[in-house]
Amino acid sequence: MLKRRKLGTVYTLSPFQKLMKWCIGVTSKIIFTIVIWILWFGVYYVLLGIINFLGANLANLWSEEIPTMDFFRSIMGQVFYVIGMIFIVIYVFFDKLFRRK
Repeated sequence: MLKRRKLGTVYTLSPFQKLMKWCIGVTSKIIFTIVIWILWFGVYYVLLGIINFLGANLANLWSEEIPTMDFFRSIMGQVFYVIGMIFIVIYVFFDKLFRRK
């Protein structure tokens, strides 16, 4: 059985403990990313609905309201949605790189 080495008042972690800590960190980041993606879908859909309403009723850019899902399914709608998802992944997984000490 492996014994932990004592360095003064600090204990070193075994390789399995380091692996377990890393796995827990990555798993929590994946779950957090999925939750934020779901929230991002809701926020993005609401924003598209607002744009649709303003474009049809206030700015008169088009004659009648187009279903919001048609905006979402368009090429530009999908591009902005995927860009938002990529930014979320970068924020969650690389947060330590941008954090100040």
